[in-house]
Amino acid sequence: MAYYRTCPHCGSNLDPGGSLATASGAGQRNITRREAVRKLDSSLQQQAESYLGGTIEPSEWDKAKEEAERKLGRIIDREGDADGARREPWYLAQLIAEAVRSSRISQFTIDLAHLCRYADEQMGLKRAARLNEPP
Repeated sequence: MAYYRTCPHCGSNLDPGGSLATASGAGQRNITRREAVRKLDSSLQQQAESYLGGTIEPSEWDKAKEEAERKLGRIIDREGDADGARREPWYLAQLIAEAVRSSRISQFTIDLAHLCRYADEQMGLKRAARLNEPP
């Protein structure tokens, strides 16, 4: 099976060491690797936001992307790449959306537990005060 990268601009398949070149007006211009990665990250984030059904904050993005890439590596090691399907950007975007969703529900659960503890403390004080009041 051949390994290749896909140009985020024109969709052509490139060798791992191939340069990214895309049509720009009448001529062609070379795109630096940093520009290509930034544009790929931008389109990956848009796709992940589409799967998530909302926006991903910059503070969430880096952590979620790292988690998703680690998970993808473990999946490919264990299950294989499904004839290249798991190496496609859409698959990583789904894993990123899943990581963001998981992080948000975890944070919600933690916040809810803190709120319940605070409410119990407040209600405990009120209950104790009522019990000590004369009838």
